[in-house]
Amino acid sequence: MSTWLVRWRLALRIARRDALRSRGRTVLVLLMVGLPVLTVVTADTLFRTGEVSAVEALPTTLGAADARIEGVARSPIETDPLSGDPLVYEPDDDVPAWSAAEVLDRLPGGSVIAERTVGRLAYRTGHGYADVEAYADDLRRPIRDGAADVLAGRTPRTDGEVAVSLGVADRGVAVGDTMEVTAEDVALTVVGIVRAGAGGPERFLVVSPEDADLLRRPRTEFFVSVPGELAWPAVRELNEQGLAVVSRPVVEDPPPGEEVASGYSAEGMGSAQLAVLALVVTGVVLEVVLMAGPAFAVGLRRQRRDLALLAAAGAAPPTSAAPCWRPASSSAVAPQRRARCWASGWRGSPSR
Repeated sequence: MSTWLVRWRLALRIARRDALRSRGRTVLVLLMVGLPVLTVVTADTLFRTGEVSAVEALPTTLGAADARIEGVARSPIETDPLSGDPLVYEPDDDVPAWSAAEVLDRLPGGSVIAERTVGRLAYRTGHGYADVEAYADDLRRPIRDGAADVLAGRTPRTDGEVAVSLGVADRGVAVGDTMEVTAEDVALTVVGIVRAGAGGPERFLVVSPEDADLLRRPRTEFFVSVPGELAWPAVRELNEQGLAVVSRPVVEDPPPGEEVASGYSAEGMGSAQLAVLALVVTGVVLEVVLMAGPAFAVGLRRQRRDLALLAAAGAAPPTSAAPCWRPASSSAVAPQRRARCWASGWRGSPSR
């Protein structure tokens, strides 16, 4: 058996004996060392499981479409390729809204387009009004497959119908109920309960396209299917005309950061995220040092004899020193060895 294995075997046996002999101190050490680690692991797990990437959110963002297009301006813009949010553009309230025909004219031949109106809608509750995200959308269209899951009932087909999300249904709304929306208390019949996929809102309403005029601050989004794919060069061409685009191929394979406006990074973290990460790491290190240090110092005085036994067995340099329990061959050397053993913490008497 090698010297290395002998040393570790002896150390583990002594540690086991000491842990069983002082159970309270062992539990205290485990708590003081384990709590910081458990806290960090739990926080990191919650953060990572709650974070939805752009690729994971594609079914909710696009449904079965190849891209989502929104008319932001009539002049060149630059957008985030993952979310389609404008990064550089000239806002102008007097710019006429884009129509489906105009967008379709700028796409390859054979493309298919569908509209959705996005806005806000307030509905009456027992305590007043609740304001939530709302969509005027026909989820029955093939291009919208996968955008939301129907949990009960169906999606709206005609005006006067509404589907509510699971978050709204949990507040006491059921299929067949009458929901009053807007300040005019327009009555809508609840025909279904739906749920958005990853990255979607928790509370929202879906009405038929015929009820789009009920939404406040409406904006129109176009979902398109194109022959082939809408790659990054094609997205850039649409950006030059004022159209913000979220394209499936671009999200799955983002362009390098130098090809996009400042404020976007395809890889890595921004300065604010790095600063937060540095603060978290510093706090964790301080916590571990301040708690783990005292934890190991709790039994240091009581372990001096055990450490001396390890040193006598050759676990600490100089390994050539004679063990404390072996009699020295020379009476002149024996006092020196006893002094070394005494300095290392051993308080026994040499024995055979």
